[in-house]
Amino acid sequence: MSKTKPKITKSTSVKKTKEVSKTKPQAKTTKTLTEKIAKNPKSTSSKASAKTSSKASAKNTSKAIVKPLAKSTAKKTSKSKLITSKSAISKVSATSKDIDKSEKLLNKSLQIDKDNKTSEIKTASKKSLKLDSIELKPIEISKILLTIPEPTSENSPYADIIKKRPNVGIDFKPIMTVSPLEVQEVKAYRGKLPKFTIVIFNSRNAIDYFFRVIEEMRYSMSSETKYICASEQIALYLSKYITYRKRKVQYAQSGGMDLKQLLIKYKEEESFILPCSQNGGGELGDFLKSNMFTYYEFVAYNVSFNQFLLKTKIKYDIITFFNVDSVRNFQKMFPKYQQGKTIFIGFDENVYNALKSLNFKVHAVVSINENKSMVMMIKKILAI
Repeated sequence: MSKTKPKITKSTSVKKTKEVSKTKPQAKTTKTLTEKIAKNPKSTSSKASAKTSSKASAKNTSKAIVKPLAKSTAKKTSKSKLITSKSAISKVSATSKDIDKSEKLLNKSLQIDKDNKTSEIKTASKKSLKLDSIELKPIEISKILLTIPEPTSENSPYADIIKKRPNVGIDFKPIMTVSPLEVQEVKAYRGKLPKFTIVIFNSRNAIDYFFRVIEEMRYSMSSETKYICASEQIALYLSKYITYRKRKVQYAQSGGMDLKQLLIKYKEEESFILPCSQNGGGELGDFLKSNMFTYYEFVAYNVSFNQFLLKTKIKYDIITFFNVDSVRNFQKMFPKYQQGKTIFIGFDENVYNALKSLNFKVHAVVSINENKSMVMMIKKILAI
């Protein structure tokens, strides 16, 4: 009986060791321990030690298996992190590109909206001016009255009209004659000229005679002085006397309302001076006064009716008006004038409104024309 027991234990231990060897790498150590136990089956301490050693070996083997697995999983996770980070970077770059594209598209759309708005404003201003139809044919036009002084230069743009249409007579006769101030009037200004930061110009005459008086007074203009003009043409003419800079020279884009809005913009912070004739600042002066501007009317020249025009019979096919004062004075000089088929050309919207207020027909306005030139407007009517 004693001989059969160890055989059974040996066989069972061998089976167990075989199973362990399939799953665990340290099979040899467990096999030797079971053989020793089979030889000494009575020693319980050896069995316990075998159990503990087998457990320890199992733990060691599990640790040995876990470590390479942990390393491999760590490598995989690090690779996956790199892949995810790369994909995140690519996504961010893609989103940034999309943002740039969207910003560009937004800027384009805003620019288009801006252009559309400006075009709408231009077309609205054109539509608001209801022009009368021209009844005369280009061949029927033989006399033109230009209400400005005759150009002294031989290269006058009006010379081209005379050259191309020699049968058309052009008279240069201003409605009002402008004369400079007397010496005593200039002396009266010395030491009494108030401080100002903005000069308002509504005509070329105002520019010429203002700087003439300033020079006679020996008054030095500040380099910080700003200028606001009634139109772009007047602003460009200002470059004859000053260094033209956009930040210092501003002008009304379209008519009197735009000029008033431009002036209101600087009302609180600036003080104004308005060069004018002995008759005062007119409608613009009234606007400054009624809106409580800090301003001063500077009489720079004298005006009077043109006696040569008074003696002339007003029989013209085209009459041009360059400013509001010329319209008002024309009506005063010729209160019984009948327009008939005569073509009236206004320089800007202010002139248009002044003519309409006196029930005259207006056939063309220079400021809403593409060329913005009186010469080009006359050429267009004459079909030159």
